[in-house]
Amino acid sequence: EFYESNVFVILSKIDQETMMKIMEIKFAIEDKYRGEITISPYIAREGEEIVARIKEITRGSYKGSRDNVL
Repeated sequence: EFYESNVFVILSKIDQETMMKIMEIKFAIEDKYRGEITISPYIAREGEEIVARIKEITRGSYKGSRDNVL
């Protein structure tokens, strides 16, 4: 599932409002590029094993963006 995604989104909590906002952004980007690209987000919650694995793989270059709020 992760390998079919091209955008990794890490959230402190997952709720319907946030999911809808992510999808709005996805469609806005795809519309902007007139279907030349496809956004396939993988959405994970902070603390999930996949998040820890990504942090480990990137060896500290992953910084997160807690200041970037939708």
